[in-house]
Amino acid sequence: MSRLLFGARLDFALDGGKCRVEEEDVVRLPTSETNPRGNAFSRKRTILGTEQQAQRDADQSVARTWVVSNPESLNRLGEPVGYKLHPTGLPTLLAAEDSSIHRRATFASKALWVSQYHQDERYPTGDFPNQHPGHAGLPAWTAADRNVNGEDIVVWHSFGLTHFPRVEDWPIMPVDTVGFKLRPEGFFDRSPVLDVPAPASGGHGDCCEE
Repeated sequence: MSRLLFGARLDFALDGGKCRVEEEDVVRLPTSETNPRGNAFSRKRTILGTEQQAQRDADQSVARTWVVSNPESLNRLGEPVGYKLHPTGLPTLLAAEDSSIHRRATFASKALWVSQYHQDERYPTGDFPNQHPGHAGLPAWTAADRNVNGEDIVVWHSFGLTHFPRVEDWPIMPVDTVGFKLRPEGFFDRSPVLDVPAPASGGHGDCCEE
């Protein structure tokens, strides 16, 4: 078995302003007069206010995503401009909590971290992950539990790939992939793909007989 773990540092500056992060979960609605068949569902957004509150796990059972937005900049519908982070929802760090790798790679124990921006906080594991005793980087920075609601923030996304070898992997292993998606969430006033030049006059649709 093998594991590949990655940590993405996402330094958002949406429209040049300060940002916030909201966790979005799908929620079932109870059967009621307005939902007589019990098949309705909605979504719930929770603002992650501090660095400790913003240490989150992915959860595919509720289609969990995270929305980064700038409340000071609104789109034409009056909603904050933003981007949504879609995790793959795969397991993060699987090593035991008392192991040396867990102490040095604590960043990978959570799918999401949010911290206040500081120029010297660049690497989620700290500057020297092979030489410190553990808990450097993100665990140390976020211990202060600083406010991250409406601040200059950095979003850290940890994700990984678990591989159990198969007979089909020998002698050459096929490609395997892992990653995440960032999609605009009200950042544009309309679909950006509609910005297509008008067709030229005297188009190529004309035909004639010889």
